[in-house]
Amino acid sequence: MPSTRHTRWPIAGLCVALIALPAAAQWTRLSGPVPPQTAGFVQHGDLWFLGTDFADSGDLFVSSDQGHTWTDSSLPNGGVSAMLSHGGRIFVGGYLSGLFWSDDDGESWTAAGPPLSNGTVEQILPVDATSMIAGLDPFFPSLLYRSSDHGVTWTAIDAGPSLRCYDLALVDGTVLAAGEDAGVWRSPDGGMTWLPGNAGLPASADTYRFAVDGSVVFVAAGTNVTRVAVYRSDDQGASWTEVSTNLPADVGQKASQLSFLDGDLHLGVWGTFGTRGLFRSTDLGVTWTHLTANLPGDPSVMAADIIDGDLVAGSFDGAFRSGDGGATWVETWLGAAGVGGGKAILHAAGRLHVGLAGTSSNRQGILTTADLGLTWQSADHPGASTTAVDFLHHDGAIYAALYGQERGVAVSHDGGDSYVMSDAGMNPGTVLWCIHAHDGVMFAGAFEGLYRSFDDGASWSLDPTTGWVSDLTSHDGFVWASLYPGGVIRSDDDGATWTAVNAGMESAPHVNVLEVFDGTIYAGVNVGAVMRWNGSAWEDTGADSSYDLFAVGGVLFNGRWQGTVEWTDDGATWHDFSENYTGNTIEGLGATDTHLILGSRGRGFWARPLSDLPVTTATEDVPVVSAWRLDVAPNPFNPLTTVSFDLPRAGHVTVDVYDMAGRRVRRLVDGSRESGRHAVRWNGRDDAGRGVAAGVYLVRASANGLEAMARAVLVR
Repeated sequence: MPSTRHTRWPIAGLCVALIALPAAAQWTRLSGPVPPQTAGFVQHGDLWFLGTDFADSGDLFVSSDQGHTWTDSSLPNGGVSAMLSHGGRIFVGGYLSGLFWSDDDGESWTAAGPPLSNGTVEQILPVDATSMIAGLDPFFPSLLYRSSDHGVTWTAIDAGPSLRCYDLALVDGTVLAAGEDAGVWRSPDGGMTWLPGNAGLPASADTYRFAVDGSVVFVAAGTNVTRVAVYRSDDQGASWTEVSTNLPADVGQKASQLSFLDGDLHLGVWGTFGTRGLFRSTDLGVTWTHLTANLPGDPSVMAADIIDGDLVAGSFDGAFRSGDGGATWVETWLGAAGVGGGKAILHAAGRLHVGLAGTSSNRQGILTTADLGLTWQSADHPGASTTAVDFLHHDGAIYAALYGQERGVAVSHDGGDSYVMSDAGMNPGTVLWCIHAHDGVMFAGAFEGLYRSFDDGASWSLDPTTGWVSDLTSHDGFVWASLYPGGVIRSDDDGATWTAVNAGMESAPHVNVLEVFDGTIYAGVNVGAVMRWNGSAWEDTGADSSYDLFAVGGVLFNGRWQGTVEWTDDGATWHDFSENYTGNTIEGLGATDTHLILGSRGRGFWARPLSDLPVTTATEDVPVVSAWRLDVAPNPFNPLTTVSFDLPRAGHVTVDVYDMAGRRVRRLVDGSRESGRHAVRWNGRDDAGRGVAAGVYLVRASANGLEAMARAVLVR
């Protein structure tokens, strides 16, 4: 990891995600930089799972330390809509992606076959040891489904209700189903026959969530014109009585949670207006206390649970835990990245710069990290509210081609901390795609053509004749531009005139990207192939269609829309580099001194050590050295833990412990060590021999210009 010379680090706005990237770990998802939209929690043995969802993007994360830190569980879906642990098997319903299950604690997943191989599985209810019922929410009424073999195969319940299913429950042998405009449906025979159970509920009520307490069942329900309220039934859902008396009249729009946690009833509500958040009732739903008035970020609560004695709430802005019953909340989503990813990736001025392509305005921005994703810093001014689709490091400044709330070109003269607009002459709201410099002239590709600047971006003029320019590069004295569509054009007079260079390409295709590698130029075609210019024509290299090409240290990488990465060192033979990558379309590639960086579509940023390549990739500009691993065990600990590390080669080693304010509290190692495995103990005391307070600490090891980091949790 890039080295820092500071003895104290600012922790501004974000808690530090203390997760080390292990050596030769294949692909590892970087922490952050945005919180996950937390849709649910479920405990499975000693593990906790956190499901996220944002439209058709999301992930499943797993924690082995009671929800303090999370790692990607590699579930190949696009958002989590339901989770269930039952009979040693964990089930996950995906948004528009059907049902998955795992028998090995989430190490591998099996997709359920038809009819649950697509669509949104909203709820899964175990009826007995092997029988289950699933409800779907495909945006229109749908039948329920039954499985008699523990979720392996499913059949439709033709005699059951048709509804957008929001919840299922089992009370005294009676199955209950809730849904949009559907009230409650009930089946006393395990789902074979069904009757409505709406007495006491508003007409055409949206019934959201059930909570069962012995023979009593509660439901959260409402309509388009009435507030969310809580109702109680003592006859297995045949009739209902409203019990809530002091919920706010404007409470939420929908109920996302109704459950008994530590014996008390908890109601979670969300929406775009009204009083939202998490409420608690200690008298079986009659009176309610608002617990999340000071919850950071969006007040909507999508999920809640008790983890290791703490109340944990999931919202649109992450997961938060409270040890004092909701009086105060702290972030607990470390390691769980939110919806993000993007095309723009640049390593400059000692930092990794990314353009965060989110799916809403509050999940965009230009961000930097100096520690490979452990901590992130948001750029100021337009860089905080918009995103970049391309970067250019030119004459000591960083230029960003913007797309989002602000559009055009912005420039940073302070290494990426802040940006100012530099787009005089550009059409208002122009959509840029790329930015490049060639012989003192700057170029910016846009939907409407090509912009040029002869004064370092202070002013621009448009050439609309080129068409949509998707990428730019320089090679052999020319500036080259890829078109979408139109193939490739090039210019030897600073862009005054252009010549089509499409020999060997069929029908001037859509070209996504250009990259220079090993003395020639490569073109990634949108649908078709990666092509190479042989001096007179384009020739197929044998690689499939490309969304991005990136050359570093004697290797050319190809990122594809299918979510795979390939590499070549000769332009003719391609090798897969996708092991352990579980994201989807690869929109951007870049590199630090030690890692290849990948920007995905909606599933965050990923890193893989360049040393994983079975070739020497070191160059003068991008030295590649072996990464190394740092472990802390036991963790959490009291009062003693062991810090272990694998040293790739002999050298001087320092191992330090820092608190969350960035202060060093203990130096554990300071001296030469041979290559191999080493270990040192920490007894929870500082350099003066005093016991330190319980909490989270950062262990940082440095050797041979490399760093490794891990978290250590001290409990008292």
